[in-house]
Amino acid sequence: MYCPNCGKKIEDDSIFCEYCGAKVADTEDTPGDSQSAQGSGAYGSQPGNDGEGTQIYRGKDNRNTDKGESYPFDVYSDFPHEETDSGQSRRNDDTGRPSGGHPLLPVIISLAVGICAAIVLFLIFSGDLHLPGKGSESSSAVSSETATSVSAASTGDSASESSAAADSSKSKSFDAFDGVTVSFSGYDGLGTATVSGQAADGLTYTLSTAQALSNGDTVTLTVKSPDDSDGTFTAYTKKTGKKPEALTKDFTVSGLTPNLTKLSQIPQDEISNLDSHCQSLRKAEVANTWNTNPSSNVHETMNSMTLLGEYLLTSKTAGNDNHLYLVYKINYSSDLRSATDYYYTFRFDNITIGSDGSVNIPNAANPVTPDDSQQVTMDSVGHYVTGYSTEDAFYNSVISPQSSAYTVTGNIS
Repeated sequence: MYCPNCGKKIEDDSIFCEYCGAKVADTEDTPGDSQSAQGSGAYGSQPGNDGEGTQIYRGKDNRNTDKGESYPFDVYSDFPHEETDSGQSRRNDDTGRPSGGHPLLPVIISLAVGICAAIVLFLIFSGDLHLPGKGSESSSAVSSETATSVSAASTGDSASESSAAADSSKSKSFDAFDGVTVSFSGYDGLGTATVSGQAADGLTYTLSTAQALSNGDTVTLTVKSPDDSDGTFTAYTKKTGKKPEALTKDFTVSGLTPNLTKLSQIPQDEISNLDSHCQSLRKAEVANTWNTNPSSNVHETMNSMTLLGEYLLTSKTAGNDNHLYLVYKINYSSDLRSATDYYYTFRFDNITIGSDGSVNIPNAANPVTPDDSQQVTMDSVGHYVTGYSTEDAFYNSVISPQSSAYTVTGNIS
């Protein structure tokens, strides 16, 4: 038979539908001829019809009038009951319950389904259950949009920048040193470095060193964000959606004017040229200032002029501020004094070395010589010469006082 409520096939002797739980018959069939079953069985007595006990059928009449037989029908179905040999409808057991189900089974099933549904919903909304396909993407998108909204509200940036910054792995990399230059100026050994240009607003740049530079040195430029005191660029990346490709960049010092820092930088032929020039200058001065006339009362003679060596003084703080001293021993004699030695110097300033190794001496033509305050008395009547009585006298008077501001090198023993 079939359930009149859900239409599913059930046992012919069922009182309740094993699927939906609906009641199929009002009373159980009683033993005996199935044609006499009453109530909600195949047929029963209905008041108001002709004769008491008149049998009323629901559905078509399938009585076999030829043989005087009739087949009981379920009151709600056109399909006949299955009967046993004794004429009783089949039951599962002596209790009369219909085969294949219990009256509370539908209720239990409904409760189980409800509990399972509640668990699934809890897992979904708690985030522990990730559904495949579009559902997962939608959930992720909602979470991302929420994070983006919070970021935009806290920083005041545009929604597009906040969305890009929400995931640092999606941040756009950029060259923080594009447009930034480091230039070098001054003299080799005492050069300086300066930074110009800026790749991105708000970034700052720091040089590892910017003073006392020499050609070939390496300086490191570091970029920093004012939003990140720890130098990580975490806050900057969240704020702008961008992150630097690198935080440091090295630069090689070049272009500094070669500076004279040691005597060996001056070629020997250059020293020879300076020596010749200095001797010419001194001899010309002697001829113009000394009494060289043999007929005079006191006749003075410069017997020789010898280059003893050089002293180089290079500034410890300033560019090409340097001094080169050529030190000479001059032999002097007069009618009143026998041959005597004294010392004289020529000073050349601010010497540089060209990229080709050439020497540039700005005052090569007119070196500085001792002034008249440096005098050496030569005889008893007051004749004197400008210079120093000994080489030590020159060193203690001129070189030693400058040693705190200059580095001193020399080749005079």
